[in-house]
Amino acid sequence: TDVRHYLPVLFDLWINHKSDKEINCLLSIIMNIAVENLKQGAANNTILHRGVYGIFTKHQYKYIMNQLFLSSQIRHKDNKMVKYCRTLSQLIINSLSAQHAFENEGVVDFLKTYVDAIFTMVHPSNSGPWSAVLSEVVKKLAVSLHFRVQGEKECRDLVPLYHPNYFALPDTVKLDDKIIECVVKTLLPLIRLGSQSKSAAQRRHYNEALQALCYIKPSLVLDSLLPDWYSSFESVNSTHRIPIVINQLAQLARYMVQLPVYRVHLPRFLSMLIPAIDSNDPEKTILTTDFITIVAAVIPFADL
Repeated sequence: TDVRHYLPVLFDLWINHKSDKEINCLLSIIMNIAVENLKQGAANNTILHRGVYGIFTKHQYKYIMNQLFLSSQIRHKDNKMVKYCRTLSQLIINSLSAQHAFENEGVVDFLKTYVDAIFTMVHPSNSGPWSAVLSEVVKKLAVSLHFRVQGEKECRDLVPLYHPNYFALPDTVKLDDKIIECVVKTLLPLIRLGSQSKSAAQRRHYNEALQALCYIKPSLVLDSLLPDWYSSFESVNSTHRIPIVINQLAQLARYMVQLPVYRVHLPRFLSMLIPAIDSNDPEKTILTTDFITIVAAVIPFADL
């Protein structure tokens, strides 16, 4: 049975119901169907039915993207809306496939359009009630991508037991390197901008998204960040950014250690951070000592 036959009824209920509780329940059902489609499809490829937009039609997928865009602009903080947007974000990543991702007006095209539409709303100077929702959306997009990439790996040694196994999916349904790189490049500018937010909670969300992407494509992420890190330390006009940079360094140090080409930057950053230990600036001092602790945990310090 093609599971897509049940979706028109669920979308009709979704469109016509106004109760937040009912809509969230419907969306959870649709999300479960999308996830189970991949899980069961990996177990038996003959029951796997997917098109340009995964299990959705173009009309259904456009409605998902439209809902995500409209919900991202809410003018008040709403935890139910945050959950709603996170589920929509997960549906987007779930709909990607190697065969159809780059088609005209395909999943990638719609994702890029959405990112372009919210870019100015993420800017720190344009903060508002929507900022918290957007940070959650961007984080969920990055984490969902990481979740799916992990699920498609053949080696399960570092994958949690509760994680679904998508390895047996056909190559046309899996995410290939081109798709992964495109999504990472699409999200990176948004994350770099959002990580400068004045809100500590929002910065944490963007940094967690950065970690998820760095696990998938470390070279791409680190190549994008290194020039900013060095310019922030060397410019007297970027002192306000130094705590943000130190925090990002602490989050990504373990990935830099694993790659020899980036490992050489750590001694330089450690030496450049000596002036950051300042009794007049407790926040910067704490962040610096956290960074040193993390580096020391993954690289043995030799007694010179």
